[in-house]
Amino acid sequence: MDEKKDITKMKSKKKVAPVVLVYKDGRMIVADGYHRICAALAVQNEAEVPAIRIQM
Repeated sequence: MDEKKDITKMKSKKKVAPVVLVYKDGRMIVADGYHRICAALAVQNEAEVPAIRIQM
């Protein structure tokens, strides 16, 4: 799915897939969902995006 489709979903208040965040050695890496994060910021500056956190 691309960013334009994510923006459309977010504007219509539909759920989007969670982003996957990996924490390792004090750093956070976006493993999946970078475009969903960008789309959320395009819709609303402080938008909330569902996420899955993985600690390594």
